[in-house]
Amino acid sequence: MRNVLLSLFIAVVLCLLSPALLRATPDDNLAFRPPQIETEERAQPPSQETPALTAFDLALSAQNAVDLAGFEFDIVYNRATTQITGITPRSFFGQTGQCNSNTARCAAGLGPAHKSDRSRIGGYSYGTATAANGSGLLAVIHIQTSANPDSLTFTIANALVVDSQGQPITQNVTLQLARATGQLFLPMVDR
Repeated sequence: MRNVLLSLFIAVVLCLLSPALLRATPDDNLAFRPPQIETEERAQPPSQETPALTAFDLALSAQNAVDLAGFEFDIVYNRATTQITGITPRSFFGQTGQCNSNTARCAAGLGPAHKSDRSRIGGYSYGTATAANGSGLLAVIHIQTSANPDSLTFTIANALVVDSQGQPITQNVTLQLARATGQLFLPMVDR
């Protein structure tokens, strides 16, 4: 009981003194001290600018394909400056987007799955139409880099190519990577 009364007494005294403390100025005889403000400027470390990224594409082509319905391989490259961001199948391999597998050959990309010095990518096609035959553009591989794209090296490793039955194709088909070139098509005007 005594502690409760003492606590109550202290609370009442503080309430009575609080208006005086709020109006206190440095000239009053109270122990009022304005806060110390540091005016010293500190040197900031130089900002670490992120290098600008350049986006470009690699074209994946097949030559001498017979019933080519799937592929998967590693691309070995310098992952410290470069990253594969995706793969887009092309019409030679199969139709993408809205595709009816009962009437067409549909295609989809796989990956990328990144490892320390490489990325694994692939693609597959399915449907009633025939799989890829002959030579053509299978897919476009999308790249981002902080390095000069012309100084980069990409190597295909651990390649697997399969037919429409899922069987490995072991003869004659060749996969090739090349820098994709943009083409601009302008409308023709007859006069």
